[in-house]
Amino acid sequence: MPDNSPQFSHDSAFLLADLANTPLPWWQVATGILGIPAAVIALVYSYVLIQKTRAETAKLKKDLSTQKDELNDVTVFLFKTLINEAELRHLEGLASPDPYPLEKDGFAEQQLGRLRTSRLITVPSGITKLPEHIRDLHEHAALTKAARYYLERRKTLPVESLSWGVPGGQS
Repeated sequence: MPDNSPQFSHDSAFLLADLANTPLPWWQVATGILGIPAAVIALVYSYVLIQKTRAETAKLKKDLSTQKDELNDVTVFLFKTLINEAELRHLEGLASPDPYPLEKDGFAEQQLGRLRTSRLITVPSGITKLPEHIRDLHEHAALTKAARYYLERRKTLPVESLSWGVPGGQS
């Protein structure tokens, strides 16, 4: 079996020894002298950039957290003031699969009118044409996608933030 490993002759060994004793050209020396500090500077610069990026990331996380808290405060405010308790009961009644009876009086008419104006319910026949005694409001009105979103989103907010007025949720 032939040996494929490189073979050095006696002359090759002298040639290598001679090259080791030969001084390097000036440009190789200059490259080495400049290359080492350049590599160190690049390493330090990379370290500084990494630290700067970490600091900026921490600042961005803090800013995002602050903005999220502010947005949650605005959301809670809007959810508390968009509709009142009676209107919320109407939305929850329409969201329930159970029949939702309603006695149409001046207040109920106003509440349904506000919900319709806010585009939270649809009343195809018109609110003024609703009968006085409604066995099931589902037959006359329906929730919109916005109302379903409102009710779902309302569930995700902290209960204490949705109290109406005084502590305990009583107005």
